[in-house]
Amino acid sequence: RIREVERIVRELRAPYEATWDASRKAEDQRLIFAVCDTERHFGAGHGPFVIEFEQQCLSRGFGLKAKDRYQERFEIYSSIKDNFTEGLDGAFNHGPYSNFDDPASYKYDDGIDVKMCNGPNHFAHYLSDMQKKAGGIPRVTDLMNEDKLMKCARCRVVNYCSKQCQKDDWKAHKAACKNLALWKKDHDKISEVANKH
Repeated sequence: RIREVERIVRELRAPYEATWDASRKAEDQRLIFAVCDTERHFGAGHGPFVIEFEQQCLSRGFGLKAKDRYQERFEIYSSIKDNFTEGLDGAFNHGPYSNFDDPASYKYDDGIDVKMCNGPNHFAHYLSDMQKKAGGIPRVTDLMNEDKLMKCARCRVVNYCSKQCQKDDWKAHKAACKNLALWKKDHDKISEVANKH
């Protein structure tokens, strides 16, 4: 199965890498936004393109969050792209597309490994601890402090901030733990393959 994944990755990347032109990456980024994205975001110079694209979508009766309108979105992109050349010398935005330099530098990251405590009573425990220690209310960023999180030793997927949170979640997590461990093994191997080719 892993060999098949490697073959598919090679077949998908080969034609793209052969025609990659770093000076035109903002065009690729605009196309990805136009066909796939659901949020309005953009870097310097790309605003007029985004606003016109969204207006064209709305004139056809759907917004950026509409599902399954890929072909229509591509047609809109194709009809307006040549009218907006400003901003093409810089990245589309400072978010998901900004670090994408070329196909060989791409690193697979599906965002599955969310860095926050899975304990069902986490916030209540955290508030209680903070009030006891300092009498303060924690910030949201404190609740996602990666340095203090520990993974379930069996599945290596789910995170906890304390033994108490893990104990509170065990009844719900127990049923999925073994399958998550198997999934994690496959996931890591596929990620390794995707990043290698």
